[in-house]
Amino acid sequence: MAFLSSFLAIAIALAMAHVQPAIITKNWTISAGTVAPDGLNRVSALINGGYPGPLLKANKGDTVFVNVDNRLNDPGMRKSTSIVRLFLS
Repeated sequence: MAFLSSFLAIAIALAMAHVQPAIITKNWTISAGTVAPDGLNRVSALINGGYPGPLLKANKGDTVFVNVDNRLNDPGMRKSTSIVRLFLS
């Protein structure tokens, strides 16, 4: 049993070593909407109409492009600190 698990671990490691970097492109529309994550309605920024936003998965070496269509009308919501943080990190 130990041999089989060791063999599988080595086989998976070798398979993953040959994965080519990918180019990942996402299209996000950011808009205001009412959500109640804790039971209290509040206006929040939604990504593609959803809250929380979509999971962005990538591997080391991948190139990620996120096209953002900002449809926020309220001047107080025009800046999203999470998006700014993403680009400054």
